[in-house]
Amino acid sequence: MGLAALWVALPMGVFAGVVFILLLGPLPRFRDTLLDKLHLELTEKFPKRTNYVMVRLCGTRLTRALGSVIHCFCNTGHPFFQIVLVAMFLAGLGVFFRYAWPHIPGPYLPEYHKVPILATIASTIYVYLKCSFSDPGRITHANVDLIHQRFPLDLVIYDPYRCRTCKFVK
Repeated sequence: MGLAALWVALPMGVFAGVVFILLLGPLPRFRDTLLDKLHLELTEKFPKRTNYVMVRLCGTRLTRALGSVIHCFCNTGHPFFQIVLVAMFLAGLGVFFRYAWPHIPGPYLPEYHKVPILATIASTIYVYLKCSFSDPGRITHANVDLIHQRFPLDLVIYDPYRCRTCKFVK
């Protein structure tokens, strides 16, 4: 494997490992294993250490300001991530139409491929708009049983447990 491939494979492997730890670490079947310890490290100890270092380096005022910015981006509804997603989608479309679209009637790709390409783009935009403007709904004591019937737990990633704050079985 060349050095260039390593620069691509290494971040992808780290990202996949972090996602694996975050998804499977809290499961009861991995309790007291290396995966459980890594999950604890990543979700509880690492943020506390980072906060401690930030307070020591930058002071409490800047640390609190950064915490409020993180709270704004992660815990409130705002269009930032939607704007980023639309920008990435439009950039990808721009690159596609600039470099690939002129070659579509070509030696390996006949003219009729333009129709499914345009249909895929249109359906992507439709699904994005539908998801953006649909009401996600709220889970209440009245509808929690219906939600569990429609979307049963897979018992692989999600195990049922009773939430301490809302008393729902999640």
